[in-house]
Amino acid sequence: MTNAYKYEWHWDLQTSREELWPYVSNTERFNKAVGLPMPQFRDVPADGGGSVRFGEMRQLGMLLQWTENPFEWIRPVTFGVLREYSRGPLLTNRSTVVLEPLPTGGTRLHHTLELVPRGLVGRMAIPIELNILRANFERGYARIDDQLRICSEANAFELKNDPFESPNNHLSPTSMMRFDKLMLDAADFAIVDPD
Repeated sequence: MTNAYKYEWHWDLQTSREELWPYVSNTERFNKAVGLPMPQFRDVPADGGGSVRFGEMRQLGMLLQWTENPFEWIRPVTFGVLREYSRGPLLTNRSTVVLEPLPTGGTRLHHTLELVPRGLVGRMAIPIELNILRANFERGYARIDDQLRICSEANAFELKNDPFESPNNHLSPTSMMRFDKLMLDAADFAIVDPD
């Protein structure tokens, strides 16, 4: 029998779970913001009604394919999903998020991942990948919390910045040099109106 890996992470955030819920439960945008590849989904009609959802994506050069079980939601308390893999280094992946109110008015966010690897590759990849994922999740949750807190302190009705996007939207020095070169090259080909 293959051993399961269980990772339990906890972060204390300053905003209430009701404020956090629409952002942390938006798994598609959150996963994209923390750098996870975007999966492709297809729904196949099931015998007796309903449908079965299949997911697929490439990660670390490997093709992952799975059956996506229905999400479990209790607003604004918890949500989670179980993925059962037919291809890739995992057999199963259960992700669960619980939002626990704190006496201070903030929230303790619990994120648990329970992973069952498929063979040696899965056992080797899980600890490495999960250390990176933990740091990315921490940054993602902190960014959401920061933007909600700033909005609340300013008594604003809308967030000033998108909490799913990094506030640093500046180009790197290398990208700036490439942009400048493109602009100069484009200027060489510009047609100047003599009038």
